Amino acid sequence: MFILVLYKKEWGKEVEIPYTEKKMDNLDYTVNYFGDAYIATRVYRDKTTDLFTKAKEINYDIELLKIEALTGKLAQKKINLTTGKFISSVGLFESGDNKIIVAGYYSSGGKVGKTFEGVNGLFKFDITNNDEEFNVAYYDIPLEIINQNMRKKDVEKNKKKEVGKEKASIKNLDPESYYLSEDGSIIIIGEQYYVVSSRSKKAGSKPYYHFDDVLITKINKDGSLAWMKKLAKRQSGRSLEKGLSFAIVEGEDDLHLVYMDNFKNRNLDNETVPYGHMDGAGGFLTVYSIDYDSGEENKTFLLDSRNVNGMPIYQYATSRISSNNLDEFIFEVYKKEKEDVLIKITLD
Repeated sequence: MFILVLYKKEWGKEVEIPYTEKKMDNLDYTVNYFGDAYIATRVYRDKTTDLFTKAKEINYDIELLKIEALTGKLAQKKINLTTGKFISSVGLFESGDNKIIVAGYYSSGGKVGKTFEGVNGLFKFDITNNDEEFNVAYYDIPLEIINQNMRKKDVEKNKKKEVGKEKASIKNLDPESYYLSEDGSIIIIGEQYYVVSSRSKKAGSKPYYHFDDVLITKINKDGSLAWMKKLAKRQSGRSLEKGLSFAIVEGEDDLHLVYMDNFKNRNLDNETVPYGHMDGAGGFLTVYSIDYDSGEENKTFLLDSRNVNGMPIYQYATSRISSNNLDEFIFEVYKKEKEDVLIKITLD
């Protein structure tokens, strides 16, 4: 039985943005409780789309655009960080108390003239309808977290950077998800993501998508840092829409991050570089369970995709994971012979 539901349009407006499409890059957007739209965008200072000028100065500003739902009125404001800190990524998240949370990562101590792919910390501020100034809070990433699961030579390089002008950092980190607790605290989850192109005579140039370590940070309602953790993983594949990255499953005591991993990482310690998992090449469905209060993490291998109750499964996709109950999720996979199967997992 197929049911088609038609929704009636309540309102709509055309709003003229003060910049051309070339002059701005939209980074993220969200809508608040009242229907007001917020857009975080990168606005170039000159007619080029270069991140840096020939004089090796930053050539853009990060602006927050607000479009009021009822009037269509447009307001714009620059997001200014403390001197020496530069926004490398930003995300907009709607909170349960009618606020917009702006959070992202910043770079500091880097070399101007290169893209700020190295992240040194996290910034956060809240927006309400009455806010005129942003009260930005900063949370530096400790060196011991940056060096976790890194190669020894990179660990030594980072130690030397910390005593010089250039600071140790985590590369290619973007805010991906968040979790709001009933006590007003927020958990912000970032993931390392980058693309590498490979070229061959037959296939030409093809991208490889990489999803690596996860940085998970809990900030209390009063703005203080509760805890910060780095969860190690290495994933790569040809498609963004399959088994890469992670899915979030809410639990009673823990927040669960479910992803596909290499079985060689089952006893991974904080000093060892993880083995890589290639999407589509088998793998073990794995979960990091993080205690809401303490941040203590526990890693569990759930199943071998090549032997689930005696059968291999295919076409696993992270987007197929669905959860309606605490500490429980289901996902659909293909078992061949033109037959799909649903797998249900309950987490202790």
